Amino acid sequence: GNTHVHFEIVMDGIPIDPTPFCDGSGGGFGDIPTTPYTPPAEGWCSVAYLQTYFGDLASAASCVCQHESGGRADALSGKSCLRAPPNNTMEYSRGLFQVNFLYHNAAGVQCVQAFDPPRASTQCTIRNEDILKQCNDYYSNPDNNAAYAAELQKRNGWSPWVYSANACRLSRPNGL
Repeated sequence: GNTHVHFEIVMDGIPIDPTPFCDGSGGGFGDIPTTPYTPPAEGWCSVAYLQTYFGDLASAASCVCQHESGGRADALSGKSCLRAPPNNTMEYSRGLFQVNFLYHNAAGVQCVQAFDPPRASTQCTIRNEDILKQCNDYYSNPDNNAAYAAELQKRNGWSPWVYSANACRLSRPNGL
């Protein structure tokens, strides 16, 4: 038979509702949901808010935003590059679209320089609190995060958010 797994999602040490991250079918990240996505009527991940940044792609961006952050402007990835191996990944991401500081800058600030060693394949540590604060402040601002995500999407399509894009059916020709 099928195995059904339950899990808890924690951001910044606070348990959060996993509903925005899965469809309840027992599938994992990247699985195609069985029900169509219904965008929130208001908030940071609403189509109305994202229209300014994504134009005709605002509905798709809404789905990605919901999957990435649940609409929390200050959502943090769990600081996974700071965890001990083997539970670490090359990520320290913040905001609505979970911009990864190890690969993206903030208004001229090289966010990767907040970590030691930068872009290592092993565990990282924080080496510059000032740079980290600047990047956290910048990408916790929903306008900055959405604007940067829209630029990333224009250059790379939905590939920076591959799991959310799959969950949102954005890899299919008909999109949502």
